[in-house]
Amino acid sequence: MTKLRIGLGCAGLAFAMVFWAAEHFANEKLQAENNSLRKQVGEIGGLISENQRLSNQVSQGNNSLSEDQLSELLKLRSEVGFLRRQTNELRRAEAENRQLRARLAEQAPAAAEQQLSYAYLPKESWSFAGYDTPETALQSVWWAVSRGDAQTFLASLTPERLKQVQQNGMPDDKLATALAEEASKIKGYQITKTTTVTDDQMILDVSFDGEIRQVELAKVQGQWKLAKPISSVRSTSAEPGLEH
Repeated sequence: MTKLRIGLGCAGLAFAMVFWAAEHFANEKLQAENNSLRKQVGEIGGLISENQRLSNQVSQGNNSLSEDQLSELLKLRSEVGFLRRQTNELRRAEAENRQLRARLAEQAPAAAEQQLSYAYLPKESWSFAGYDTPETALQSVWWAVSRGDAQTFLASLTPERLKQVQQNGMPDDKLATALAEEASKIKGYQITKTTTVTDDQMILDVSFDGEIRQVELAKVQGQWKLAKPISSVRSTSAEPGLEH
């Protein structure tokens, strides 16, 4: 029975990894297509503007142009309609790509929630893990909290959240005391669910010794930071030490 459970767990993890790789490849492909379409739209837009300007000269009877120039301008004028139709097609394709990306974003979190699980992290194992992923950012926040490290804690916040905290006017020494007091209340935590809101925003459901709380993080200049006070799923109250 134990071997069966292990086998099923490995199969689930493998499935999640395959799904993630497929989604990642699809996102990269769509992003490349969107970038190419934007470039083409920009180039065509410039051609349309220039052609319209030149064709206007024709319609205004600019006699300073030679017959060859007039012939070329008339030819360009006839191309304006075609270019406009092509631009509309490119924009339509770009809109379809955006819809596909939105569908992938909706499907990916559900699959991740079903297949992935995270280990319980006791307080003794916490370390500064950086901000490359939401998970490492969360650990860095709680490492700072457990050490009463006000400066690292503040550096772990988004600019908007940092401004809110600083508006409270709490000195660093009092903030450090409040953080250490908050950390003394828990023994560890475990991520139970991840929800991707956008490419730059994620919500983690985290069990703090059995109490589920939500942590919202946002990506700022390539790094994940704490965006809002950590709140309980069962109530709207925030953790006192992290609210200041």
